[in-house]
Amino acid sequence: MAYLYNYSKEELQECVQVKCPYCRGFGGVSSDEGVCFLCNGWGRLWQSTKDPAWYRALYSRIEQSVAY
Repeated sequence: MAYLYNYSKEELQECVQVKCPYCRGFGGVSSDEGVCFLCNGWGRLWQSTKDPAWYRALYSRIEQSVAY
Protein backbone atom coordinates (compact mmCIF):
# COMPACT_ATOMS: atom_id res chain seq x y z
CA MET A 1 0.00 0.00 0.00
CA ALA A 2 1.17 3.50 -0.81
CA TYR A 3 -0.13 7.03 -1.02
CA LEU A 4 -0.03 8.55 -4.50
CA TYR A 5 -0.98 12.00 -5.70
CA ASN A 6 -4.09 12.07 -7.88
CA TYR A 7 -3.32 14.88 -10.31
CA SER A 8 -6.91 15.35 -11.52
CA LYS A 9 -8.43 15.62 -8.02
CA GLU A 10 -5.34 17.26 -6.47
CA GLU A 11 -5.24 14.99 -3.42
CA LEU A 12 -3.30 12.05 -2.00
CA GLN A 13 -5.05 8.73 -2.37
CA GLU A 14 -4.30 5.34 -0.85
CA CYS A 15 -3.37 2.89 -3.60
CA VAL A 16 -2.58 -0.79 -4.00
CA GLN A 17 -0.71 -2.62 -6.76
CA VAL A 18 -2.93 -4.68 -9.04
CA LYS A 19 -2.41 -6.73 -12.17
CA CYS A 20 -3.10 -4.76 -15.36
CA PRO A 21 -6.65 -5.53 -16.57
CA TYR A 22 -5.76 -4.94 -20.22
CA CYS A 23 -2.69 -7.15 -20.68
CA ARG A 24 -3.44 -9.37 -17.62
CA GLY A 25 0.03 -8.84 -16.16
CA PHE A 26 2.05 -9.82 -19.23
CA GLY A 27 3.12 -6.29 -20.22
CA GLY A 28 1.90 -6.59 -23.80
CA VAL A 29 -1.06 -7.93 -25.69
CA SER A 30 0.71 -9.33 -28.75
CA SER A 31 4.09 -9.22 -30.41
CA ASP A 32 2.74 -6.86 -33.09
CA GLU A 33 1.63 -4.10 -30.72
CA GLY A 34 4.62 -4.05 -28.38
CA VAL A 35 4.06 -2.87 -24.81
CA CYS A 36 0.68 -2.36 -23.17
CA PHE A 37 -0.60 1.23 -23.36
CA LEU A 38 -2.10 1.13 -19.86
CA CYS A 39 0.81 -0.25 -17.78
CA ASN A 40 3.71 0.72 -20.11
CA GLY A 41 4.89 -2.88 -20.23
CA TRP A 42 5.27 -3.39 -16.46
CA GLY A 43 2.18 -5.59 -16.07
CA ARG A 44 1.19 -3.91 -12.79
CA LEU A 45 -0.72 -0.73 -11.94
CA TRP A 46 -1.42 1.41 -8.91
CA GLN A 47 -5.17 1.41 -8.25
CA SER A 48 -6.85 3.80 -5.85
CA THR A 49 -8.80 2.20 -2.99
CA LYS A 50 -11.02 5.28 -2.74
CA ASP A 51 -11.79 5.57 -6.47
CA PRO A 52 -11.34 2.12 -8.11
CA ALA A 53 -11.55 3.61 -11.62
CA TRP A 54 -8.32 5.58 -11.10
CA TYR A 55 -5.07 3.93 -12.24
CA ARG A 56 -1.43 4.91 -12.61
CA ALA A 57 1.29 2.82 -14.22
CA LEU A 58 4.37 1.96 -12.16
CA TYR A 59 7.22 4.46 -12.53
CA SER A 60 5.09 6.91 -14.53
CA ARG A 61 4.80 10.66 -14.24
CA ILE A 62 2.00 12.21 -12.20
CA GLU A 63 0.42 13.76 -15.31
CA GLN A 64 -0.01 10.31 -16.90
CA SER A 65 -2.44 8.97 -14.30
CA VAL A 66 -5.77 8.12 -15.87
CA ALA A 67 -9.34 7.34 -14.88
CA TYR A 68 -11.07 4.43 -16.65
